[in-house]
Amino acid sequence: MTVGVLIVTHNNSGKELLGCCNSIFGEAPLAIEAIGVSSKDCADKAQEKIINSIERLDDGDGVLLITDLYGATPCNISIKVMQSMPNKIKIITGINLQMVLKTFNYFDLELEQLAAKVLFGGSNGINLINKEKSA
Repeated sequence: MTVGVLIVTHNNSGKELLGCCNSIFGEAPLAIEAIGVSSKDCADKAQEKIINSIERLDDGDGVLLITDLYGATPCNISIKVMQSMPNKIKIITGINLQMVLKTFNYFDLELEQLAAKVLFGGSNGINLINKEKSA
């Protein structure tokens, strides 16, 4: 059994990040899906999509949700779902490609450990490059 991963973002940005990882690694070694929340979606419809995905992805080890922007609709709906479900769920915000890559690299970790790796990897992958650093 492994932790499931659900990417919840505006429109198709999460699907694009997942597609990048699939092109690098090939088939995902874990249960992972991406959901796009559009401005045309009502909150109830988006919530239902998230719940259905969590139920598909969770084999008992929990689900890590990765959203794009803290305080935005995908994140807010994910928090509401997390609070309403008995499943083990963790949410990380501020998605970037490095975070999704970390889920592929560390798919065999437990939920707490995977969340820590993804959070560290995502923040550690953000750097300011200047002339002095690039040499």
